[in-house]
Amino acid sequence: MLVRLGFFRIQPTIYQSIINEYNRLISKSDRVLGVLVRGTDYVALQPKYHPIQPPVDVVIDATKNCIAQWRCNKIFLATEDFNVVTRFKNIFKDMCVVTDRQYIKYDGRTLLSSYHLNRKNDHFWLGKEYLTQMVILSKCNCLLTSICSGAAGMMMMSTGFEQVAVFNLGQYGVAPTGTAFIYLRMPSRFICSTALS
Repeated sequence: MLVRLGFFRIQPTIYQSIINEYNRLISKSDRVLGVLVRGTDYVALQPKYHPIQPPVDVVIDATKNCIAQWRCNKIFLATEDFNVVTRFKNIFKDMCVVTDRQYIKYDGRTLLSSYHLNRKNDHFWLGKEYLTQMVILSKCNCLLTSICSGAAGMMMMSTGFEQVAVFNLGQYGVAPTGTAFIYLRMPSRFICSTALS
């Protein structure tokens, strides 16, 4: 939505490369479930007062339910975590597509921001890879996500989803609220950022 309103502009050459990646992964006939999974430092270090992220097994089970209920034939997985990609690809095979990016093999100790890949202009490429995932997620038919900054930003880029499921598990370091889902049915023109408030 923010892109269409002109509040958020992506350089045309970068946007075209994102659209090329989208077209490589997704055909017009696909019904796509976008799945956003945070891993690496967010899960391992559990920063106090940040939203709790669901375990990968829980996300995989929810993904199975969502693709069955919402009749999706493809999963677009957005994550930074190599292990999450491996788990999803092992279970969903070719049904699960991911962008061509460098995924992090996390050591369980350091902040994600301290990871640097041995390539020229690494900060630019990391930002572009992240933006590519968020734009493609924003174009999916349906969405499964947890509460995180990436989800909020991506939802502001979207014009809406047919169906949305959000994990709301409370905050790290705060008394648990239990496992909860927020299922939302979204009209196509609904601004989805309100789903996380």
